[in-house]
Amino acid sequence: MNETAEALSFGTELMNFATNHFLMTIIWVMGFGYLIWLQINIMIDGIKSVDHNKMAFLMNSQGVGIVDIRSSDDYKKGHIPGSVSVTVSEIEKQNFSLIEKYRNAGVVIVGKTYGDTEAYNCAKVLKKNGFKNTFLLDGGILDWNGSGLPTATGSK
Repeated sequence: MNETAEALSFGTELMNFATNHFLMTIIWVMGFGYLIWLQINIMIDGIKSVDHNKMAFLMNSQGVGIVDIRSSDDYKKGHIPGSVSVTVSEIEKQNFSLIEKYRNAGVVIVGKTYGDTEAYNCAKVLKKNGFKNTFLLDGGILDWNGSGLPTATGSK
């Protein structure tokens, strides 16, 4: 079978799948569209994503703070060593007392996972309120744990 015939065959199979699994196809397309939308907004807002290696570099070279926005209970169960627990509601109320010292150096926001809209929204609020160097940790705490990196337990 030549390449053109294979491409047509694949296209036919794909259309048959989409027709037979319409709801699943719609959910997948919407999810993919959401991720694209989120990434475009992150780029427009000037909020950069960093992986854990870049985060460590920023901590050591620029003194950025690590801000964990998950619930206090989740933070106590396991967090990045040296991070500060600041809830979403504290950031929404513009209560920056725990992270004010990082205003000039910058902050890395730690959420739950990839595409965490709460982390993104918190980063937008911080950036709007003068935290110029505001970053999102790629994959959040889920990726951090999945990479086998150390965590600490307990409260602030």
